[in-house]
Parts: sequence; structure tokens; C-alpha cells
Amino acid sequence: MKQLSQILEQTANQLDLALSQTRVTIVNLDRNLRYISVINPVDGFADPDIVGKSIMEVHGPKQAPIIERARRSVLETGQPHHDFIEVSVNGVTKYYDTTVHPILGEGNIVEGVTVVSVDLSDLVLARRRMAEANERLLNVLDNALDPQ
Repeated sequence: MKQLSQILEQTANQLDLALSQTRVTIVNLDRNLRYISVINPVDGFADPDIVGKSIMEVHGPKQAPIIERARRSVLETGQPHHDFIEVSVNGVTKYYDTTVHPILGEGNIVEGVTVVSVDLSDLVLARRRMAEANERLLNVLDNALDPQ
């Protein structure tokens, strides 16, 4: 049993290392939407800033309803939910691809949710910049081909 425990601990450490190189955060919340655990927090958050607190306490009244919507749906239905959300974090607009899964207890009762969020902000902003650059290029080409 000790060897299995060591293997599990080693695997957990390897997963933590892999996640630390990404913009992926995994959180668990209870039925009251209080944070139970946070793996690989981003955007300046740390475990002590989050664990034991509600979404409202961490994100404030403007952002909490956006963040809570899918989590409450999963608590009520027991069905996973996938969403793309836009929220403000420390005054900066962020974009997250988020999947919410139920945490099932005895009798398949939903006891909380696990949330996997991928921060796609850099990708979204790069795509916007590329679209803007393409628009400017098309305008230049239009003016060059049709000087009036």
C-alpha cells in the first residue's frame, strides 16, 4: 500500500508540474459555491485568497453572477456544462473556456462542482488584433486600387 501511495503522490506532483506550465485552473466548490480547492490559480490569486470564500467574496457583485450561472445550473441538474465566459479580473477583461462537472456523493447526490477553466485571453486578443490588421490592410488595398 505504501508503494501505491508513493506512486499516487508522484503522479499528483507530475500533474501539478504540467499544469503549472499552462493557463488551466481547476477548482472545486461546495453546494454553497464556496471554494474547496484550487489547482494552478492564475491572475494573482492564491489558495489562501480563495479557499473557503464564495464566488461573490472573491469576484464581487458584478462578476459573480456571470461566474455562478453555469455552476448553479450543474448543481441543480447534475449535468455537465460547457461555457465561454468574459469577465473582468483586476480591471482586465479575461476570456475563459470553462467546463463544469458535478461532484457526486452517495446516491448520486450533487455535493458540489469541479470547474476546469482555460484562460484564452491571449488567443482572443491576438485574433482581434489580426482581424483589425486585416481590415486595415483591406482598406489600404481598396484605396490603392480605387484612388478617388
